[in-house]
This record gives sequence, structure tokens and C-alpha cells, in this order.
Amino acid sequence: MRLLAKMSLVTILLMWMGDTAVADVPEKFLGKWTVYVTTQDGFPWWEEVKYPKEIYISNNGGYFIDQMGNRCDVADYYYDVDIDSIVLKNCGQTKSSKALPPFHLISEKGGFLVGRVQTYKLLFEWRGKRDASGGEKEQHW
Repeated sequence: MRLLAKMSLVTILLMWMGDTAVADVPEKFLGKWTVYVTTQDGFPWWEEVKYPKEIYISNNGGYFIDQMGNRCDVADYYYDVDIDSIVLKNCGQTKSSKALPPFHLISEKGGFLVGRVQTYKLLFEWRGKRDASGGEKEQHW
């Protein structure tokens, strides 16, 4: 678990330093997904941090619609081959200039997306189910 956290931090640092080229993302991640937050103990971070209710991922970028109905276009994200995950910056600003901006570490398990919203620690997780409406054929804006 610590290794995953260290690898994630390295990936995030690379993204913020400018190494943000979008690598080809495996087919299993591509398409349109409907997302819900999993119940967790502790502070309800999902009420404070934007997260996708709907997400569209392609090799040309993507977008998500957050829980407030706002669209976040995502041109820069990183697929990490070593951990088979997508690292995605969060939209919006943090409330504190000292806070590390949240990011999403997205993996695929059993046909579902699993998102971990993190800063220096795990804030909360979300799950995504592939949209059956054929959204995977949607054109990139």
C-alpha cells in the first residue's frame, strides 16, 4: 500500500512539473461512466471536493460532470503503466494556498472504475459503472 502511495505521489509530481503527455489509455478505461461515492467513515470529504458523477475518457482527453452539475474538461491526465491507473487532476481551486490539490487515481476492477480522491492522504473513493447508452462512441468535443 505504501508503494502505491509513493508511486502515486511521483506520478502527480511529474504531472505538475509539466510531463503531462497523454499516454494511450487501455480500452478498458475508455468510454462514458456513471459514478457514485462509496460510503466511508470520517469527515465527508465528498461534500467538499469535486468529484465526477459522470466521466468520459478517451485517448484525446475527456471530461467529467461534477456533483454540482459543472463540466470539467480534462486535457491533461497521465496513464501510469506500472500501476495500471490513470492520474487525473481535480478541477477548481483548493480553499487554502497551503493545501495540496486533490487528484483522482483511477483504476479498473471487474468492469468498474474505482477512483481514489487523494491529497497527502486518501479522502474518499468513488465507483463508476459503464454507461449502457453507447457513450463510448461519443465524439471528443
